[in-house]
Amino acid sequence: PIVLHLLASPSPSPTLTLTLTPATNSNLTDSNPSYTIIHLHRDVWNSRKSICQSRILARTLNNINSRHYARQTTAKRISAAEYLPFLNEHHLWGATKARYAYGLYSKKAPNEGELVAVAAFSSRRHILRNGNRHNSHELIRLCSKRDGHVVGGMSKLIKAFIRDRENSKSSTNSADDIVTVIDREWGTAKESWHALGFETVQIMPPLPMVVGLHDGLRRHLVGAGIRPVQHGEEVNHESSK
Repeated sequence: PIVLHLLASPSPSPTLTLTLTPATNSNLTDSNPSYTIIHLHRDVWNSRKSICQSRILARTLNNINSRHYARQTTAKRISAAEYLPFLNEHHLWGATKARYAYGLYSKKAPNEGELVAVAAFSSRRHILRNGNRHNSHELIRLCSKRDGHVVGGMSKLIKAFIRDRENSKSSTNSADDIVTVIDREWGTAKESWHALGFETVQIMPPLPMVVGLHDGLRRHLVGAGIRPVQHGEEVNHESSK
């Protein structure tokens, strides 16, 4: 079962600050593993309405306009000119630059040659785990077309990236592991990720967000010079994750 938790746009209200703290949504997400809670904020709905509609319909009614199978696609590395517009149109978080990006192109008529899914990865990062240095990459973005689904697409894109890293000229370019961050406001989907070989390493603390009064853009309420919000303080307040 899926529960849709609708949240009003942030406003400078002490009541909102008290009742919709970042921890509230996190606690609701973890309160009952038998169902999934989608926390939908009005500013997200207003700014990414078509994507929200498609995701909700797919999750609740299995309403998907186009369904592909990974075997009906070709995986290859793609350029920023290809992946940035795709992510901006189909990913809830929009586009971001990445070191590596891979796409799935349909081999099935009448959509032959159409880009149907994208995965974007970071450059190599040296991470110490248990005293050992690992070559780690982050999976920054992963999505299919907003009104479509590629069965097995996640696995095929990740495998294509790993294969290229293993076949690179220098062994130092190989990927020891891949990490990613899940937006828990749309559920954990941990079964799908675990099936791909991922392990849950950490559930991060809830992330406070603010929405600009004039531009309506979301921003993280973290970073240098940002102080914690005091109990009952009037702020434009929102919660995420």
